[in-house]
Amino acid sequence: MIFQEKNELNKHRSGIIRHLDYYNLIWMSIGFAALAWILDSLLDSLIFHDGTVIDQIINPANHEIGNRLLFGSIFIVFGIYIQKTENSLKVAVIKAEDEKNKTKEIIEAIGDGIILQDTDYKIVYQNQIQNEIYGNRAGEYCYKVYEGKDTICEDCPIELSFKDGKIHKTHRIIATDNGILYYELTGSLLRDSTGKIIGGVKVVRDITGLKRVEETLRESEEKYRALFEATPVGIGIADLDGKMLDCNANMLEITGFTLEELKSMDVSATYVDSDERKMLLKTLQETGRVRDLEVRLKRKDGTIYNALLNADLLELKGHKVILTTSRDITESKRAEREKDRFLKAFASSTDGITIADEKDRFIYVNEAYAGIYGYHQEDLIGNTWHKITPPEMIAPTEKGLANTMHNMDVGTFYGEVPGLRKDGMIIPTEVRGKGIWDENSKYQGHICIVRDITERKRSEEDLKAAHKRFEDVLNSVDSLVYAIDMRTYEVLFINKFGRDNWGEIEGKICWQTLQKGQRGPCEFCTNKRLIGPDGKPSETVVWEIQNTSNNHWYECRDKAIYWPDGRVVRIEFATDITDRKQTEEKMKKYAKELEEANQLKDLFTDIIRHDLLNPVTVIKGLSEILLEDESLNKNRKSVETIIKNVGKLEEMIQSAATLAKVEAVDKLDFEERNLCEILRKAISDFIPMFRNKGMSVEFLGEAKCIAEVNPHIEEIFSNLLSNAAKYSPENTRVTVGIKGDGEEWIVSVKDRGNRIPDEYKEIIFERFKRIEKRGVKGTGLGLSIVKRIVDIHKGKVWVEDNPEGGNIFLVKIPKKRSG
Repeated sequence: MIFQEKNELNKHRSGIIRHLDYYNLIWMSIGFAALAWILDSLLDSLIFHDGTVIDQIINPANHEIGNRLLFGSIFIVFGIYIQKTENSLKVAVIKAEDEKNKTKEIIEAIGDGIILQDTDYKIVYQNQIQNEIYGNRAGEYCYKVYEGKDTICEDCPIELSFKDGKIHKTHRIIATDNGILYYELTGSLLRDSTGKIIGGVKVVRDITGLKRVEETLRESEEKYRALFEATPVGIGIADLDGKMLDCNANMLEITGFTLEELKSMDVSATYVDSDERKMLLKTLQETGRVRDLEVRLKRKDGTIYNALLNADLLELKGHKVILTTSRDITESKRAEREKDRFLKAFASSTDGITIADEKDRFIYVNEAYAGIYGYHQEDLIGNTWHKITPPEMIAPTEKGLANTMHNMDVGTFYGEVPGLRKDGMIIPTEVRGKGIWDENSKYQGHICIVRDITERKRSEEDLKAAHKRFEDVLNSVDSLVYAIDMRTYEVLFINKFGRDNWGEIEGKICWQTLQKGQRGPCEFCTNKRLIGPDGKPSETVVWEIQNTSNNHWYECRDKAIYWPDGRVVRIEFATDITDRKQTEEKMKKYAKELEEANQLKDLFTDIIRHDLLNPVTVIKGLSEILLEDESLNKNRKSVETIIKNVGKLEEMIQSAATLAKVEAVDKLDFEERNLCEILRKAISDFIPMFRNKGMSVEFLGEAKCIAEVNPHIEEIFSNLLSNAAKYSPENTRVTVGIKGDGEEWIVSVKDRGNRIPDEYKEIIFERFKRIEKRGVKGTGLGLSIVKRIVDIHKGKVWVEDNPEGGNIFLVKIPKKRSG
């Protein structure tokens, strides 16, 4: 349409302006007016017969003159108008031509391609740039020639402009032999003077260079960001006022803050000491950089960590900024301290410690290691273990190492090896070594701990000698003595008396050889009772048993001890008490027939002189021999306890004998004593006996309970506690109490044993009286001795029912001796 209007303008110009003389237009108008005068005269003469033609021309009627002048004026005025119009049109055409030329020059000068299309998308014009690149495509359809399509492109910018009247931009990517090209298409509307849409303008801009710059910039930014984020240290960018501008993920992980939180705070708040931040800024201002500055920082949760900072003062977009890298060195500092601690520990260790490289050359030896072999530390560094190994042992040692410490599947070595001192002396050493391997399973060296075991070897020899003496002593004892492994029940030792009666059974199982008819460990085995809660040997267990292989009765004393090889074993002293048992049976048979006083004296004399003192003497003698053995330091306290209790037992026996002799005597020596202390001591002596049965003892008393008493007063409490331990069920409690009652003290022993019937509550204190089969068992002397001693003190003893089950034995002792 625009080109049609241009053609019409040219046509009008050629029809009027080209064929008319613009300067003679007025004269032509006058000629037309004269011609009109003549024509009108001709019409009036010929048609209206109003005179001749000449008359009409020269002398027309008045009314004709007016008409002819009117028409002539019209022609003249019209001619003048045409002249002015043509002049104006000429000026406008000239201006339009000038504007057209200017526009064309501007369009041609534009570096972008310009395409004009009509409303059917046909190309009606292309500027020179577009023609040079793609050729002149005027008259062709845009979508066919440029896109090779049969229909309008979906994102055609001109089509979009046709729809909404706005300017639209789209992009094209074109693959060429020179690579990928990028174009930006801008579409806008072309309207006529009435505002009607007559076509579209498309600007084609080659943006390949821009795209490539943008791509390069984007790739550069991505590389920077990837490097920024991937750097294994914290990176932060802050301004000089301490405002965080950016940081990487590692910095966020180290500090525990989010980026938004860091941006909203002053980075100085993350310093434990704000002066360290000031020092960093000062150094930056002076030198522009800070290297390896160690500071203490705070995380979001308040924890403090050590950080190593490097900072540079940079200019970013015209502003000074600080680029800081931060590395958390808390663990490395801790590791350094641990390393120092280990090195100090190595240095102060009494064991030799050495570290070797992959060729087994010493790279570190502590002073103890060098001292073991008589060297200084620097004498060994750089050497191998060959230097401290006897020559004849080098080859077998290398073979052993190849199969142990140098073998990754094993990796360790342990054993006793001879060492070669600088002075040529061969010493025994104990070596523990461990190989060191890298992530590729390559041997990197080893670490060894070495101990000089010369003294230990000497002690072991002494221990063997002492053990031999110990065995010699046990072989001289006229009782069965044997030791067994508490885990396997293997007989490790049996003395001569045992071998003579049971044969050579060392290495065999105890319950298969010492007893008869057993299919497993004996039910009465004391192994579990010999080990305390701490896993260590506990107190001695004393018990009696009738052996099933020979039917003899034995009093057994079992104790867990450490064997020379370090394991815990059970040793048992078994004294044959068959004769004593037979004597007891005889005593029971004739007790009722003997006269009371003579029976007591004769029986006590017999028991003390034969059955009791003989085993006590044996135990005491053996214990004293053991006490002289210096190799039994660990068991010395136990042996001393045995001697102490055997002495007490001997004293008790002698006291009983003495009591029998002085039964008729009413007056004995008395002294002021604290009954509470006597009770506590008696309870302490029976603690092992209670523990063996899982029992507990509770004492309820005052700080001081002073009374004038005979030393035999202890026998009262010992007998009552012994009865409570013997006759109370396992895992029960015994309660001992003492309280004042005016001028007397009342002592009570409350047990959980079988309740004594009322008819027996008095006779149990008489000599040789007992409850048949279902009450107190024994010789019947214990409670009669209690009663006799109480009588001497002018006191009273009796028994009551325990409301909780069992019995309460009560003793009343005067605080002051009367008479």
